[in-house]
Amino acid sequence: MNVIHENTSIPFCEENMKTVEFEKEEGESPSNIKRLSAFLRKFGAFLVISAAIAFLSIETSGWGQLERYYLFLGATLLFSLLGVFCVVRWREDKSARTFLALATAFVPVNFAQLGAFLLATTQGHVSQFSKYYSYLVFKPISLSLLAITAILASIVLSFVSYTGFSALAREKGKLLAVAYMLVNVTLLVPFRDAVFGSFLGLGLAIGMVYLYRKRISNDAALKSADGVIVRSLLGAPIALLVVRN
Repeated sequence: MNVIHENTSIPFCEENMKTVEFEKEEGESPSNIKRLSAFLRKFGAFLVISAAIAFLSIETSGWGQLERYYLFLGATLLFSLLGVFCVVRWREDKSARTFLALATAFVPVNFAQLGAFLLATTQGHVSQFSKYYSYLVFKPISLSLLAITAILASIVLSFVSYTGFSALAREKGKLLAVAYMLVNVTLLVPFRDAVFGSFLGLGLAIGMVYLYRKRISNDAALKSADGVIVRSLLGAPIALLVVRN
């Protein structure tokens, strides 16, 4: 399924079932748009690699764990904005879906880091790798700073989820974005227990399967590769929850 059709529009921000028409500006040839979109995809790959290097070299960079989190949150938002830009400016399908799906896939990672901050603040240092990589230890931060970070992250990640699922699922985008955010919130639970995590993950998986079968499975737009991506995205936070615990 193509998110953007030649003579139609895509409703990234639904309001009273209205859509916004995007028109190509004069003077922009298809070849130039393709070259620019290819550049953006390469730039996105560069950002992913750079973020990984920054994360691994954080011990010597002089940055703290909170700065590292804001860097990752900013990269997530940037991918989403690049996807929206490809739609609004160029109506370029492939690049838009790539950026938006990638940004949406980063949402559980952001929530998992917030959960680690919350656990560290309430129970002390948290890391499964502290013996080998001391800079991966999550240390306590003030509750006020944690609250501000969580509120800011919630706003950003809600936008990312909504734009991502609106591009992939169109009419079902709002429903899927809400369900996705609710599942990701469980990653904030401030304790770790294998049994609890397994039962919680099982319950969430059953709920997602029920939601998908009752409300989404009959949607023709999701009987394509986009449907596979949507199902993978919905399962990602559940898998992360189980593995983490």
